[in-house]
Amino acid sequence: MSLVNSESHLRTATVTSTQKSILLSINKDSFQTLFGHNNNVLAEFEIRLLKNEAKLQHILAHSLGIVSFREFLEAEHAGENIDFWVAVTDFQANEEDGMDKRTELAKHIFVTFCANYADRQVNLPHRILADIDKRLHSGSISPDLFDAARQEIFRLLERDKFDRYKKSANFKEEFLGRLGIL
Repeated sequence: MSLVNSESHLRTATVTSTQKSILLSINKDSFQTLFGHNNNVLAEFEIRLLKNEAKLQHILAHSLGIVSFREFLEAEHAGENIDFWVAVTDFQANEEDGMDKRTELAKHIFVTFCANYADRQVNLPHRILADIDKRLHSGSISPDLFDAARQEIFRLLERDKFDRYKKSANFKEEFLGRLGIL
């Protein structure tokens, strides 16, 4: 797989294949039209191009990537972080849910991951927790309720865990190997 990005309309390439292959040559707009609605396909495209240089957002957008990263985090005793990130992503994606369901889900996420007594408590700054708690109690529950917390957990995963993950067997053998990238 290769990506050619140029301003000129003339491009040449040599493709060598050991199996039956299809060569697809499309412009950026056509690529977005064909694949833009499928985050898994877009993530896999980026991962195949970047390989070991793949970014956390690409792994989290890929169904196998998120499973592999979660397995790694569980072994590191940090699985609650990815579970929180997924729960909040789902919470934000379901904007059409009624207010009662949204409130119930928000409270469940808070009790499970944010409260002082939570079994799977994530490490968040007090100011973020206080803001979420205040909004929950005031009834100000919108899709952006957990934005700051989600961004904080993403930064924590990216800074503290992702480089180790990319050096692990979970990434190299189980994830890239399953995709046939190695």
